[in-house]
Amino acid sequence: MRETIYLSLLVFLFFLSSNCCIMPIPIRHTVGEHAEIDTSFIIRGITTKEDIFLRLGDVMYVSQEEKLMTYQWTICTGYLFLFLFHGGRIDSYETYYLVEIEFDDNDVVKEFRTWKGERTVRKI
Repeated sequence: MRETIYLSLLVFLFFLSSNCCIMPIPIRHTVGEHAEIDTSFIIRGITTKEDIFLRLGDVMYVSQEEKLMTYQWTICTGYLFLFLFHGGRIDSYETYYLVEIEFDDNDVVKEFRTWKGERTVRKI
């Protein structure tokens, strides 16, 4: 354990002495109402639109006919600060979730799809 701390401190001092500092900061910040998407309750032909609203809350996108709804969540999993002699940058690492739900004429789930992806977003 001590060797890891000493090695981390040595690497930090090296970057600091060369006017460069990299600081990864792990966090867990959620943009949206849920930390994770739970679609286990959605069953084709059984789950109604009302059940979806009660479990997932406000929808991000609704089609004109109200037959297609889309939910999106973004979870920021960390920041990376890079400082150089004359400037620097900040990147955030995000995981995003997308759920698309299609309803039939009786407002029952006809089809649903989920996507999960990761991306790096440059802040500065």
